[in-house]
Amino acid sequence: MSRPPDSPTRSATSPPGSNGGAPKGPALWAVAGGKGGVGRSLLVANMGIQLARLGKKVIVADLDFQGANLHTYLGIGRPAKSLERLAEEKESSLASLLLDTSVSGLKLLSGAPQSFAPNQRERILQRFFGQASSLGADMVLLDCGSGRGGDVLDPFRMAGAGILVATPEPASVESIYLFMESLLGRVFESPLSSDDQEKLEIARCLDEGAGEGRSSFRAALERLRGEGETRLVDRIQESLRPFRLRLIVNQIRSDAEAEIAPMLRSGLDKYFGLELKCLGCVEYDLSVQQAVQKRKPLSQQYPNSPATQGIERAVSTLVSPSRAASGEALLLHRNLGELDLYRLLEVPPGASSKEIQAGYQVLKRAYDPENSFRHPLLSNSQVQRLASMLEAAYRTLIFLETRTDYDRKLVAQGVLQADQVKASEAEGTPPARPPTPPTPETVSAVPVSARDDSQQAPVKEAAASRSSQVPGEGLPVTGATLRQHREAKKMALETIVEKTKIRPAILEALEEERFADLPEPVFLKGFLRQLAACLGLDPTVICREYMRRMEPPAAQDEPRAQ
Repeated sequence: MSRPPDSPTRSATSPPGSNGGAPKGPALWAVAGGKGGVGRSLLVANMGIQLARLGKKVIVADLDFQGANLHTYLGIGRPAKSLERLAEEKESSLASLLLDTSVSGLKLLSGAPQSFAPNQRERILQRFFGQASSLGADMVLLDCGSGRGGDVLDPFRMAGAGILVATPEPASVESIYLFMESLLGRVFESPLSSDDQEKLEIARCLDEGAGEGRSSFRAALERLRGEGETRLVDRIQESLRPFRLRLIVNQIRSDAEAEIAPMLRSGLDKYFGLELKCLGCVEYDLSVQQAVQKRKPLSQQYPNSPATQGIERAVSTLVSPSRAASGEALLLHRNLGELDLYRLLEVPPGASSKEIQAGYQVLKRAYDPENSFRHPLLSNSQVQRLASMLEAAYRTLIFLETRTDYDRKLVAQGVLQADQVKASEAEGTPPARPPTPPTPETVSAVPVSARDDSQQAPVKEAAASRSSQVPGEGLPVTGATLRQHREAKKMALETIVEKTKIRPAILEALEEERFADLPEPVFLKGFLRQLAACLGLDPTVICREYMRRMEPPAAQDEPRAQ
């Protein structure tokens, strides 16, 4: 793959701090939105004001090469000088281009009023990032403009830390995904050879079995890792290691719209394997329009408005102490199917049942095919796969018995501490049966059409009506007994497929105990629970006993944990 003519050199595109000898300077945060109209420039200006009010020395820099207007949101007329001087052959001092603002501690680097040729943009970026460490500021916010071109992507990746701005509308959500796709392509131009880029592209082009197009970035890396391309995966991860990503959702009008934040965070986790931390949400506020019309900074003109308060909260979160940045953005070191169930549901190990329930409900809505904000790059098969994994994780963690057994396994593996298991046991007894199915207004994306126990007749009545023993209640749980029970209930395989959405090949392999043809345990457990519920059997017993049949003989002989 040849380098585009407007792509800066590697020395100019490496994130600050990626070289051990790079000088320490101000924290650089690039702000982009993928598309215009999300309020990016207004947020940059007012975040700068709020940071200065916290006693920080702040610079806001307008690197929007297509429509520089950051000065307008700071109440400044036509700037006397701008970054265009960096494009001149004779190098200018970046510090000499700083403009004072009406806020003490806040300075502006104004953008250029005209367009530039690719070589001029490259010169501006090289000089800007080459001198940024000498500005004597605590923080520099970069307004990178909108779109997915090199003039937006390059300053964003060169900063090494970026804030994505979205609004609660499908086009804005989609733009975030497309922006990240373009950004990753830009990031890999230098560190990966042409052969490596081709391998990655081939892995991306392979669909997940449903003929629906490209795989997710995370699934592509899992495929490369499975094919033995561990060195390539390591290089890809190393290229992404310096990056830190944050999110602000702007112009929200309700709590429902605020859910865009956890949905986007989950999407970037599951699709890209990147961590996206949310700084907060900013309410839709008519004061914003009034401040813009008056050419006055929002935070000064309306200091108590909802939008100003939202920006203030986002800034407080941004500057709050957090863990070390090294490797913060990476969640790719393990395959998606290898994540523990807490990590999969995005809840801490010590989470209460209410927290697990709340987290699951958000993710259930996030991966609902009918949700207009559904992750736009995920195919239907990818959504169904994620939904099945989330459903299986939820059903394991929401019940005390299965959660305690699972926690003990994590303790044995060194993932959890013993006191974390005790915390979950002391919490109280979760519901004794699966939750009541959602109403039509909140239909689940999870492909589990089988009825829950709450829809079935009471267990005692069902037992009285049975004319013979059933799997898990007198009969061993085997593929053969499950098939016999299904046939006794006069349920064809097609009926099971229609209700559970489990592929026929999996059901046949399950009944014939062709273990080699069955999916990974994390998926199989979910399928077993769906099948058991559809057949009127105890999902916990069926899942546990069938999975034991797949264990090596020595493992089956070991006593069960009490």
